[in-house]
Amino acid sequence: MKKIIAIIIAAAAVYAAGEDAAITYIHGAATVTRSGTTTTAVSGSALRENDRITTADGATVIIALIDGTRVKVNERSTVTLAAVTGGKKNILLTLGSIFAKVKKLGVAEEFTVSTPTVTAAVRGTQFFIGYGTDKGIDTDQWLCVNEGAVAVHAAATKDTAPVTVKQGEGIFIVNGKKITKPKPYAWTKKLNWNMDAAQGTVEDGGALKSAYDILKKHYD
Repeated sequence: MKKIIAIIIAAAAVYAAGEDAAITYIHGAATVTRSGTTTTAVSGSALRENDRITTADGATVIIALIDGTRVKVNERSTVTLAAVTGGKKNILLTLGSIFAKVKKLGVAEEFTVSTPTVTAAVRGTQFFIGYGTDKGIDTDQWLCVNEGAVAVHAAATKDTAPVTVKQGEGIFIVNGKKITKPKPYAWTKKLNWNMDAAQGTVEDGGALKSAYDILKKHYD
């Protein structure tokens, strides 16, 4: 079996004029698509607003924004840096799952993660969100919070007020419409929240797949 080596570099060293983020860790295969051109992602790749990052089976990528926010993109996932400059930042998740660790925001700042049907707004927190499958047939979503709180809004619901998910809680968003009541779920503690390879393994391994299997059986 071919050995895959993960390379880590300091985010501050790769930012260049006009660049908005950087890949600071990569394990496995991933690509970056910019203005219709797709290239192989490598550790140290500088990123710009509207870049799309896609990970292959078994891959993990960590993206660092200039403001200190970090996003861990899990395998078989697609994210777009929809807005990463200015006070209002947005990551678009169209497939798979990510972990986000958002630096504490100022009064006028905003950070959101969006899927085609849900928006999660945070003000300095660490959370996980998953959307769909690589087969494109499962649009159920799940979100849990490790630190802070996340306000979740599903456009297809009649509720105007977002649902607040607090530290240690999780929710399911079924078919992009029904948001379950936030409550503690044991599977959230099994996820690998680490985003610093110097502190240990960042890949989630089997825990994430196990969580997916649980979710398919325990909507409530």
